Amino acid sequence: MLVGFALENANHHTNAEKKLKDKSLDLIALNDPSQQHSEFGGDSTQLTVFSHDRQPEVIPIGSKTYSARKLLELAADFLPEHPLSWSDQ
Repeated sequence: MLVGFALENANHHTNAEKKLKDKSLDLIALNDPSQQHSEFGGDSTQLTVFSHDRQPEVIPIGSKTYSARKLLELAADFLPEHPLSWSDQ
C-alpha cells in the first residue's frame, strides 16, 4: 500500500490525480493550503483522498491527529481481508 500526499495551490483535483498515477500510488491525500482550516502550521486540516477505483472521499475538517487516523482507516479499507503471511510469499 503506497499513500502519497499532495499539497496543491491550483488545479487541486487534476494535479492530485496526476500524481496518483505518475507515482504509482494506491491513494493520495490532497491538502489545499489556501483553505483557512488547512494553512501551514495550523492545527486542523481537511483532506480529499483519491484512489484509482473509487470516487474521491473527503475527510472533514478536524485536528491533524483526527485526519491522520481517518486516513489510516481509509487506507485499511483497501487492504485485502486475508493478507498473505510471510510464509506465503
